[in-house]
Amino acid sequence: SVIDELWRMVIQEFYRHDDIKRPHIFGLTASPVIGK
Repeated sequence: SVIDELWRMVIQEFYRHDDIKRPHIFGLTASPVIGK
């Protein structure tokens, strides 16, 4: 559905921009789990 497509885009944008901030927010241990 359209909602699913929009949500998928939001998630991709979030993780793309979060790559820079992740180590500061989640800590280095969470990076391999959430990243990629």
